[in-house]
Formats: sequence, structure tokens, C-alpha cells
Amino acid sequence: MRSHYLELNVDSLMKDKKLEANLSMVASRIMAGLNMNGLKYLLPLWLGALTGVTIRCVFAAVAFWLTGCFIKEAAVTRKQRIMLFCLGAFGLYGFMFCYLLGISKTTPVSSAIFNSMQPIWVFLISVFFLHEKATVMKIIGIALGFGGAMLCILTQGSDDLARDAFTGNLLCMISSFVFAVYLIVSKKLLEKVGVVTMMKYIFGGAAVSGIIVSSVAGWDAPMFAEAWKGEWHWTAWAVLAFILIFPTYLSYFLVPVGLKYLKTTVVAIYSYLILVVTTVVSLSLGQDRFSWTQAVAIAMICKLCSDAFVESALPPVGEVAERVYQAESMQFVGIEVDDGYLLSRLAGKSTCVPARDKDAMVCVGTYIGSCAHIVHEQADVSQRMVFAFAGGAYDSYPAFALR
Repeated sequence: MRSHYLELNVDSLMKDKKLEANLSMVASRIMAGLNMNGLKYLLPLWLGALTGVTIRCVFAAVAFWLTGCFIKEAAVTRKQRIMLFCLGAFGLYGFMFCYLLGISKTTPVSSAIFNSMQPIWVFLISVFFLHEKATVMKIIGIALGFGGAMLCILTQGSDDLARDAFTGNLLCMISSFVFAVYLIVSKKLLEKVGVVTMMKYIFGGAAVSGIIVSSVAGWDAPMFAEAWKGEWHWTAWAVLAFILIFPTYLSYFLVPVGLKYLKTTVVAIYSYLILVVTTVVSLSLGQDRFSWTQAVAIAMICKLCSDAFVESALPPVGEVAERVYQAESMQFVGIEVDDGYLLSRLAGKSTCVPARDKDAMVCVGTYIGSCAHIVHEQADVSQRMVFAFAGGAYDSYPAFALR
């Protein structure tokens, strides 16, 4: 059959949103990279790891609840509030718990290396629970990534910069897995919940967990004890203020913006920017020393894994389309059949269908320039979408496939 191609330009609004999402992730990950250097300065000399987690969570919870007073979003159900609270109490707090304990025992660069494993965890979770297909390249990428992680864990010894490197590295690897789960669940919840609403309930749950754990384990904050005695160490307080305002509040505010319009895998891949920022700053400040084993581990985890996970084209519609929204009154709707082909028919206004349904549908506007919005943790809408129209017909309408 002869094929003809029709390019469907996505509305300029979508272009702006995708640009906003990418810029949000760049800013967020730069702040997260500096966060590692700031935490390494504070922990454990000026602040205990668990106390640090509690302070961050309580500050962010208060900040997001205050922000919610000025930004009105759609109301959420009791079930959604409970889900968000639990995500914060176990997911976000679990991540910070392992993350701060880990970075207090190892170096910033090593912690950033394990943080950059997030794309691997996202993919594995998608394979086992979301029916993602495992290609040969992705399997090779996973093997190389874990090889790099094990190289870092087994070869880094404890010294004056890393008092317990082995334990710290293991905790940082666990934290990267927990954060990958957090990203995937957050992506799902963002479909029905606003960004500020999500963050205030999530950090509310994390703050409650932090207060409970710190009350049991004890509070460890030498900088606060010194300030109580009238001795203010302004550098430590400045670093803490930076961590609370930028990596804690602003960075976590920007992550859901990226999740709303980008793949979860793409958001996770931005963790490589954390590694770049942390490495440059750590070596500049003397918080770490250059190591060839770290360099090899970075190459194995980042470069080779990114080659395996970054795709050069849009994925098949049957694998990625979860929800499609169209504002036009009449649309063509594709019903998925064998080999990814779609049979079209007319549909009414605002069609919405779930992903991976046997008859999953994708709406396409009837004129060039209409806006299509696909949202899924593995879906990505580029600025131009190409549809291949093939010969043949079904009820007088042509069959077509999404390229």
C-alpha cells in the first residue's frame, strides 16, 4: 500500500508548556546538585541527618500550605488527600531519610552517581508493573549501570571525606530507587491534582513522619544549640537558608511542572545534571578528590545508560497513549488494531480513554494546527507529530498509524 504523510503541528501552547517543563527541570536539578554540596557542609558537623530531614520537610510543608492560600486549584477528594499524604509520609520521607543519611557518610560525587541511577529504576519499575517492553539496548544499559554502581561501592574506601563510604553509597542507591517510585506515583496523581495541592499534602505527610522519627531518635542540631548560647555561625546558617529555600521549596515546586508535560524517564534523566553540578562544585571546594574509578562509574551509569534509554522517535501509540484531550467538536478517533495500526471513525467532543486498553483510542483534530495533549509516564509529545495514512478504508474513513 502506498503511504502518505501528514504533519500535525501541535498548538503553540503545548510548545510553551514543554519548554517551560524542560526549563523547570534544568533549574530544579541545578539546585538539587548544589543541595548535595550544601548538605555535605552541614552534615553531620552542624546538623544531624535525621534532624536535617525533619527541618526540610517541616519548612517545605509550611511554605507550600502558605503558597496554597494564594493559588487556588481544583478541590481534591478525601481519598486523594490520603494518597498524597501517604506518598509524602513513606515515599518522599523515605527518600530523604536514606539520602541524607547516605550523604553524611560518603562524598557528594558518589551520592550523585547513585542519584543518577533513577532512569534505570524507572525503567525496571515500568517493565515489571507497567508492561514496558525490555529491548536489548535497555538491558545492556541496565547491566552497565549496575556495573558502574557496584564499581563505586566496592572500590571506594573510607577516609577523611567519607567516614563510612560503603554504607553511605548503599543508602544513596536505595534513595535513588525510592525517588524513582515517587516520580512514577506523582506522575499518576498529577493527572487530577494541582501542583501546589500535591506538594502541600505530600510535604505534610513527610513532615509528620519526620517529627515522629526525630522525636524517637532524638534531635541533633549543634548549630541551633550554639545559636541558643548566642554563638551564631553565619556561614552554616546561610547554607541552611539556601537549602531550605532553593533545593527544598523551589526545586520540589518545579519537579511536578516537569512531570506534567515530560516522560518520567526524561525527568529522571535530568538527574545527570545533578551529577555534573555536584562534581564540578565538589572538586572546586575540596569536598571530593578525583578518582578514576568514579570517572569510569560515571561513564558507565550516565553515558551508556542514556544511550540506551533516550529514544530518537515517538514510541508506538499502543504503548504510550494514556489520555488525549481535544477541544474540537468533531474529531477522527483511531481504534488500535493489530501491528499498531488504527482504524478511524468520527467521535464527539472531548474524548478521553485509558492507556493500553485493548481498544485504546487516540484523538486527532480534523485540521492542521489543532492541539493534541498526550500524558503518560512513558509518553512524550514532540513539537511535531507525524501520522502515516495508508490505503484502504473502514466505514469510508482511512486507516492510519502513528509514527
